[in-house]
Amino acid sequence: MENLKNTINLLQQFNLFHTYLMQNAPNDFIPWYFPITKNGKNPDAKAIMARGNSASWHKKHARLSYEEAGARIKAGGNVGLSGRSSDLLVPCDADTEEIYNQFKPGLKTKGRSRIGGHAWYFADPKDKRLPCNITTDQGEIRGYNQYILVPGCYVPCTKEELEKKVKKKEITKKEMERALADPALGYYTVEEKNIATTLIFEELPTIYKETQQENERLEVEQKATPKQGYKPKQGNRKQSALFSLQITDFVNSQSCSSRFPHPIHDSDTGQNFSISNNLGHCWRHLVSLNALQFLVVKSGYMTCEQAGTGHKQGGGVSQVTGDNGAIFYAWLEAKKIGVIPQNDPIPLKAMWFIVTKHKLFPPKFCAFGKLPTHIYNKVLKIVEAEY
Repeated sequence: MENLKNTINLLQQFNLFHTYLMQNAPNDFIPWYFPITKNGKNPDAKAIMARGNSASWHKKHARLSYEEAGARIKAGGNVGLSGRSSDLLVPCDADTEEIYNQFKPGLKTKGRSRIGGHAWYFADPKDKRLPCNITTDQGEIRGYNQYILVPGCYVPCTKEELEKKVKKKEITKKEMERALADPALGYYTVEEKNIATTLIFEELPTIYKETQQENERLEVEQKATPKQGYKPKQGNRKQSALFSLQITDFVNSQSCSSRFPHPIHDSDTGQNFSISNNLGHCWRHLVSLNALQFLVVKSGYMTCEQAGTGHKQGGGVSQVTGDNGAIFYAWLEAKKIGVIPQNDPIPLKAMWFIVTKHKLFPPKFCAFGKLPTHIYNKVLKIVEAEY
C-alpha cells in the first residue's frame, strides 16, 4: 500500500475526478460527498455523528464540502458520492468488464477489484426515467439516494475474495489474474478522463434497460390487480401462523440499530442488511422484506430482487403478491426452521399451488375457493409424502 502511494497520489486522483465531474454539472449542482469508514465501504457513523446529532449520511450535516472531502482523502479516509433525489447525478456500477465497456464515453472510474467499474453522468432533465435506481446481478444504477466511493479511496481486495467470485462464476480466472497483477488493486482511480456527460435512459446498457422495463411492467400489472393481504383473520384458529410472523422472529433483533451481514446472501462489505419498522432491508438489491417475503427468499423460491418490495425509486415490484407458490414455500420454510408449529395448517393458497402443480383439478378451476374434500385430502398426502 505504501509503495503504491509513492506512484499514485490519492488526493490528486480525487481532485482530478472532482474537476471532470464539475465541468458539465448543472449550475445548481453541489456534490453530496460524505464520510466513509477507512478501508471500508460503509458510511462512517462516528464521523457523521461528530458533525451533528444523527449518524445518518442522508442528513445535511453529513455532507462534506469539496475541501473537506479532499482533506479526508489526504488523511487516508474514504469518501462516498451520492446521486440524490434532488439532483441529476447518475452514478453507475458495473460488475463485469463487458457491461462496463457498454457504458457510453464519459467520466469512468475503477474500483477496488479493478474488474468492471463505475461511470458518472448527469441525467437529461427531459428524461422522465432518470435518475433512478436499477439493480441487476451484474451491477446497479444508483441515481436515487445511493452512492459509490470516489477515486482516492482504498478498500483492500484479497485473492481469497476474487477466488470466491471465480468459484461463483461472477468473474473469470483471467479477470482475477489481471486484477491481482494490477498495482492499483484495492484503489479507486480515474480511468477515463472525460467530463461527466449527459445521459438518457436509452443510452444505458441493455441489461439495465430491460430490468427497468420489466419492473415498470410488473408495477402496472400489479396496480391493475387487487392486492391480496397476508394479515391473519383474528380469532380463526385454523389460520396459519405464517401470516402472524414478524422478521424479528427469526432474524436477530439485537442487530436492529445498524447494518449487519445479510442472513441469506453475502456481499463485499458484509454490511448489507438492516431492520426497521418490522421490515428487513437488503441494501444490495434496494428492497424491503417482511417476514413472509424473507422466508420466500430463504426457501430459494425467489431472490431478494424478485420477492422484495423496492425502496422508493429503487429495486422492483414484489412478485410474491398473487404467487401461490411463494405462500407454499414460505410456509414450508417456516416449518423447516421451526418458527411455526409442525402441525400448522397449510394455507389455502399454498394448497391451490399444489393443486395446480400436480394437476389435481381442471385448469379452469385452479384459482381460489374452498377445495372439495377428496382434493383437499390428496393435497395433504402429496405435501406429507413429497415435501
